[in-house]
Amino acid sequence: MKTRIISLTLVAAALALVAGAVADTHRKLNHLRASSDEAWREIAAIQEQRVIVAKAALNSVAGSVDPQLLLQLNDKLQRSTAMPARLVALDDPAAINAYKQGHGELTGALFVLTTRATVSTGPLEQLRTQLPREEAALADARERYREASAAFNARNRGALAALLRYRPLEQTL
Repeated sequence: MKTRIISLTLVAAALALVAGAVADTHRKLNHLRASSDEAWREIAAIQEQRVIVAKAALNSVAGSVDPQLLLQLNDKLQRSTAMPARLVALDDPAAINAYKQGHGELTGALFVLTTRATVSTGPLEQLRTQLPREEAALADARERYREASAAFNARNRGALAALLRYRPLEQTL
């Protein structure tokens, strides 16, 4: 009887240790995931603001820019907004790559617009001044995301993380 009580006590203690380890891992992974989500939201906000300014700039120069360039820019604008950042799963590399490609192409096209436009409008000037600042802000936000996702992925290893079913985050933005 005494050995049974000792055995049950040891089993209960082991279960309590495992439950504590699972809870601690879950808490830490949630915190690290929240940090990467915050950096991702910052990236998304910058890019959403860029789209607003880009649309205004495009509308302001519509009659004075090569129509083919306008068509290309409108296409890139539509593709970059077809997948809002808030809907991109950070553990889905294909979605991240599509998002990156769409916004990368848009950025390049907007720089082309700022150099080829022959008129000067308020929205175009805003785009000209905002693009370089946004690129610096995006670089900072991407670095914060990379650091947070690397920390998450480093912690997201082993049996406990597998038990919690966390998937690694894409690290390259």
